[in-house]
Amino acid sequence: TYKSNYQNHGEIDKIIIDRNNKIATYTTKKSIQDRIQYDNEFLVILENFISTHPDFSLDGAKGIIFFSGEHGILGYNTNQKNASSRYEIERVTEIVEVLQNNGWVFGCNNYKYTSDNQKSLLEFKKELSLWQKEILPIIKNTPLYSFPKGELDTDKLEELSANNYNVIFYDNFESKISNTNGQTLISKIPINGESLRNNQSELSKFFDCKSVYDTEHRLTPLT
Repeated sequence: TYKSNYQNHGEIDKIIIDRNNKIATYTTKKSIQDRIQYDNEFLVILENFISTHPDFSLDGAKGIIFFSGEHGILGYNTNQKNASSRYEIERVTEIVEVLQNNGWVFGCNNYKYTSDNQKSLLEFKKELSLWQKEILPIIKNTPLYSFPKGELDTDKLEELSANNYNVIFYDNFESKISNTNGQTLISKIPINGESLRNNQSELSKFFDCKSVYDTEHRLTPLT
């Protein structure tokens, strides 16, 4: 998302396409020679890795990125309340097209990144409508929906189906794929600061959480 309140603090501001049509990151607060980088975000890291290890990726596949919409996407304020949203939409549409051509796939994370379980059906419909108004035209089309915060809400599945979302993702440390009423439900294993701290045993089959946890910069220690 690259929220606006995170920008201008030395963190990544946005994803850009450089003069050589390569994906890069842009950070305003860096010195001029360091503002554009190619090794500090998963997008560019994976792009560079696959360029040198093409056998890693079947048919050039990269990954799925689920967008929320309230704060725009990829560092561009596409919120239609923003006076410059038309310009921002034009810029990010170009980047999305390059990413799609490179094998990236996009899905819906609803408009606000808050748990759908805490929303009434009316609130849920309103947010989904906003996402489809502001974000869907940029990515063109998607059947993919991921529940914000990973919490599966079966009460919202019918509304998702009515809006053509038929592949649904949610968080679960047990890998599961199920089919119901024409929708495929796929569980994904969350890997973030919270799961590294609280689910070390579940993640141990992939890696040792203590060996990858950023103890220097994270505010919450790993115990």
